[in-house]
Amino acid sequence: MSSKDIVRPSLNEKIRWGEKAQVVRVKETLEEENSLVDFVLEWKRRTAKNLRKVEIQEGVRQNTVYTIQHIFHDGKEVETKKKVKKIEKKPVKRLVFLNQRDYPIKIYDLSKLKKIRLVATAYWVGDPQVPGTITYSGHRVRRGLVAVDPSVIPLGMRLYIPGYGYAYSSDTGSAIKGKRIDLFVENKAVSRNWEHKKVDVYLLERAKAW
Repeated sequence: MSSKDIVRPSLNEKIRWGEKAQVVRVKETLEEENSLVDFVLEWKRRTAKNLRKVEIQEGVRQNTVYTIQHIFHDGKEVETKKKVKKIEKKPVKRLVFLNQRDYPIKIYDLSKLKKIRLVATAYWVGDPQVPGTITYSGHRVRRGLVAVDPSVIPLGMRLYIPGYGYAYSSDTGSAIKGKRIDLFVENKAVSRNWEHKKVDVYLLERAKAW
């Protein structure tokens, strides 16, 4: 008999004449249960500054671990107790494409995507080092179009660059070799913010259009 077993009458009571003692065998089992919430939103910001309307989201992937206690009396389950053991949170950052009604049409989980550390510079219309206003891929220059070395980042790649935003690799440049990236910006004053600045460039996917 274990210390959890139930004795009737109790061990502190006297048994009357003709009364039989009853022992209820008590058994307890424990198990763990996980409840995963893929994304809990904590912060978001919408912008249409670069090429298309997007939303940057920050949140957590949350897993709640429960301990479940099962109590049996003589082999029959009589009670179940469930309590939280721990809550595990992992930071998640997402880039979301929005349609004209602000509904999500594409979601990129940046925490799962490849990123490359590059040195960024910037160019603008009128930049003496830029020969024209049409990119190598045939697009008219605009904010969000960037120049890359195709041996590092292929042309036609959707990108995300923190601090700059959503981007699309559409151009090349004689000075853009190796781990370099050239960002199109509004003017020369803005370009000064990107003078040989190290950035993480997230590779979203190859696409025929941005």
